[in-house]
Amino acid sequence: MSTYVPTDWVDGTTPLDEAHLDKIEQELVLLDGRKVPAVAGQDGKWLTVAGGAMVWAAAPAGGGGGLDWEGAYGAATPYVKGDVVTYGGVVYGAVNDSTGQTPPPATPVYPNFTPLPLLTALPSSPFDGQQIILTDSLTAPTFTWLLRYVAAKASNKWVFIGGAPAVTEVLTSEALAGSANTYNAPPTAGPNWTIPVSGDYLVATSHHFTAVSGAGKGYMSYDIGATGAVDADASSAFSSSPGDTMMTYRERRKTGLVAGTVLTAKYKQGGNNTGGTISTRAIIARPIAVGG
Repeated sequence: MSTYVPTDWVDGTTPLDEAHLDKIEQELVLLDGRKVPAVAGQDGKWLTVAGGAMVWAAAPAGGGGGLDWEGAYGAATPYVKGDVVTYGGVVYGAVNDSTGQTPPPATPVYPNFTPLPLLTALPSSPFDGQQIILTDSLTAPTFTWLLRYVAAKASNKWVFIGGAPAVTEVLTSEALAGSANTYNAPPTAGPNWTIPVSGDYLVATSHHFTAVSGAGKGYMSYDIGATGAVDADASSAFSSSPGDTMMTYRERRKTGLVAGTVLTAKYKQGGNNTGGTISTRAIIARPIAVGG
């Protein structure tokens, strides 16, 4: 093998041509295949660190200074420090010499996260961006609302992000009570729902109406505390012939609702129409933003 003779490269003089580039490439190929020569007198030793410097030292007996892959764990196999095995789908490394010592159960590694708190009341000292899940009961919730605190809002700073609405129902089928155009409570009153925290809500009513002897119309609205039910909040269903059942749904934005106020369902018959029956009545509510 000929000795490599370096080229004295001179800017603007030495040509950058095939001959010069081939010379460099051929030497790289030779270097790539050249074995690292053994160091005289250091057979059986390995490089380690001592006093901040790399030095040759005797390798530990049994290869204990490194990692040796041994495959699946065997109870009868003598292992030494540094042996690596698999057991129960987990990789283990021996820290001491042993035989028949079954690897211990692996400790699960869980993500580092803090779950959102599930609360029955809003925090007394909230901070911007805080998120909670508000519910009415930790053991038997009827609603779960994910809320985020927005400090920049002037009021109702807990903004609704998502969750299950509050639903109250009365399934009883019975005749509408009272005269036309006057809201009344049927024999089985309700449903009713109490505002859990002051704020703005989407409130909906839904019911089935069945005409009895001719065309009929039935309304479902709700009292807001002492304020009587009005048509603007009502769902209404029209049935054109006896026995026909119609289902209706009506949702409205209601602002400034006060905690503790009860929404009480009320019903009436449509004017100039024969009566009918109502069933499957529900008040459905979810917040827009709350906190007062």
